[in-house]
Amino acid sequence: MQQIDSKKRVFISYAREDNLIAKKLYFDLKCIEGIIPWIDCEDMLPGQKWQNEIYSNIKKCTHFLALLSSNSITKKGYVQRELKIAFDFLDKNPDSNIYLIPIRVDECAVNDEKLQSLHRVDMFASYEQGLEKIILSILGESHHSYAKNDTESFMKNFTERIGALHVNYIEKSIDFFPVYEIILDKDFVLNINQCLILFPPTDFSGYEVLHKLTKIEATKYQVSILICFESQQRAILYRESKNLENMLVTPNDKELHFLLFASPSPKETFYRIISSQIKLSRISPYQIGRGVDKDSLFFGRHQIVSHIVQRKLSNYFVIGGRQLGKSTLLKAINVNSN
Repeated sequence: MQQIDSKKRVFISYAREDNLIAKKLYFDLKCIEGIIPWIDCEDMLPGQKWQNEIYSNIKKCTHFLALLSSNSITKKGYVQRELKIAFDFLDKNPDSNIYLIPIRVDECAVNDEKLQSLHRVDMFASYEQGLEKIILSILGESHHSYAKNDTESFMKNFTERIGALHVNYIEKSIDFFPVYEIILDKDFVLNINQCLILFPPTDFSGYEVLHKLTKIEATKYQVSILICFESQQRAILYRESKNLENMLVTPNDKELHFLLFASPSPKETFYRIISSQIKLSRISPYQIGRGVDKDSLFFGRHQIVSHIVQRKLSNYFVIGGRQLGKSTLLKAINVNSN
């Protein structure tokens, strides 16, 4: 029996002036299991006939990425020829299939009627969010899945992806909630050393879950990630998590899927999920009372400390607003001077 190839073959069309972002997209997609990207500058061999290879790879691809910019839409030549071939294959695809994905890399005007009829991705607004949408469009949410209510296998995958150092299961001390406490890597970009992962029972309404959470003291001061397997419950908790004044985070299905299976930078994806639902001042090192203890929070501090320590004795003025790390800078200089 012939084995069916389930991998997604992706053709990247771009103008030469946009080769930097095109190659970045190519290498990011190459990291994703299940995606085989193709781009001429990386995959064509010397001596191959350009037109034959372009046509052959567009014909073989499951998805065609059209990088649109002020450079490409005004340019006549090979970019337009590639689009014309893609349009021919688009017409042969069922309407329910995602085949041609328009991707704007700058604020160019898209006047082509066929491109206008397709929902596009704007990567100039946020490359990471654009990449997430592209990967989900290519793979679809059915490419991988996690077993609903299988908290152990979910936690195994989740903690491996975000690089958690340790996981503690908090045994039924919390009413009906499977709750885990995860210890994060010291280099995690936010000043969070740990957070809670909670799995609300699917037979609870979102409002029942919120009522139960009021009895869990730790959720008032610790980042608490709610993993919901029931859609209506998730919708209610997601709305509540969008209130930036609490410490609740409820990832939606697409965010979870991308984090667990597709993101080339899962730590960054996890950080973005948290920071979109929690007011960053709530996890300020000064608000949570621990002070600043992570070098990764100070951009350029290492260079400043080295500059001061390696010079002859001299006087320095340390000037800055409140709670910007002046005291920790002085402590770091003292430690490195001894």
